Amino acid sequence: MFAIKMPKSGQTTDESLIARWNKKIGDPVKRGDSLISIETDKATLEVESYCDGYLRASLFKEGQFVSAGEIVAYVGQIDEPLPDEVNVKVQPAGDDDEYKPIMLLSGEDDKLSINTVTTLSEQLFKEGVSGTQEHDNKVLASPKAKRAAKELGVPLTSICTQNNDIIKYENVMSKYTNDIRVNRGNSKSETQNKAYYITPLTAMRTAIARKMCESAQTIPQYTVTVDINMENTIRLRNILNNELGNSCKIAYHDLLAICVARAIADHPNISATFTEDGIKIYNGVHIGLAVSLEQGLVVPVVRDVQSKSLSEIASENSCNIAKAKEGKLTGEDMTGGTITISNLGMYGVECFTALINPPESCILAMGSISEKPVKVSGEMVFRNYMTLTAAFDHRLIDGAVGASFLHRVKKLMESPEVLLL
Repeated sequence: MFAIKMPKSGQTTDESLIARWNKKIGDPVKRGDSLISIETDKATLEVESYCDGYLRASLFKEGQFVSAGEIVAYVGQIDEPLPDEVNVKVQPAGDDDEYKPIMLLSGEDDKLSINTVTTLSEQLFKEGVSGTQEHDNKVLASPKAKRAAKELGVPLTSICTQNNDIIKYENVMSKYTNDIRVNRGNSKSETQNKAYYITPLTAMRTAIARKMCESAQTIPQYTVTVDINMENTIRLRNILNNELGNSCKIAYHDLLAICVARAIADHPNISATFTEDGIKIYNGVHIGLAVSLEQGLVVPVVRDVQSKSLSEIASENSCNIAKAKEGKLTGEDMTGGTITISNLGMYGVECFTALINPPESCILAMGSISEKPVKVSGEMVFRNYMTLTAAFDHRLIDGAVGASFLHRVKKLMESPEVLLL
């Protein structure tokens, strides 16, 4: 019998919300199968089984918060006895089963013996939850496709593929997009008075909404903006990428990250958290990079940037972006950030303000690089500039401190050769 524990996946809290059980009591489970979809303070994640067997017990219901490290489920063989400390309550199930056993924590009423639960599980198993039937009815889909289908609410059984091939991520997105078009068309044809349609909130979108409300409502934020001459940075980046070849490509957010780490050495409060007991200042600079996905926003973290080379930072960021797009980020990948970089420059956005990612105290918003006219030796010339906007938590970072930090980042970005020293 194997105990499945809630992973540590949050930063502001050790608790995660059980959004959805993906397996029922008695269902066969294979190693790597998703048992639970959980919501953290960062995103929606999957709790996977690390063993084969059957789901024998689920200790919490959907909508409950569970602390990291607590046992949430047991997976084992159908005839294996459950641990003595597990208490059980039997509740009426849906139309398919007469009774459905739900495992609860100790202290509940109407407890049954372990033998009773085993008998009920066996009964469910014999009545159709068999490995063969599960295999025969199973829809074959890639892990990335399964995650996308769950996030977007697209039933895998509604997706048709050529020659009954394995359902891929692209098939799910195509079905989702087509459903939106159909809903939009139906909403217009059903009635002239219906001017909109509603798509359900995904678990990730709900988590993001809650996090952004917390940021806006609890953190007194102010912004500071500077224009950075990017001529030297562009030149250095081109030289380095030519030298590195295809082994690693350095992006502008990588160069900004190493400049930020250097600047924080003189401004420790930038990499800190406000608490009621005092200001928590971190020894390491752990920089998160906002990555936009179809389902929402995730922020994987590169740790201890202050002690890493530019190529190491670029390699880790590149790896994190690839994992994010493949749906392979773990809670650990998105935990522990002390400052965040958000880049919308690739969309032609010159300047924007980003909301601080609690419990951090600063977020940097990178705009696009564009030519601007400047006066040099009495003549008007064009130079490449980037607008960088920082949002600060005013509870621990005063205006002068924030401006001084941003000024230091600007100087480093304009003379990036010092980063190689």
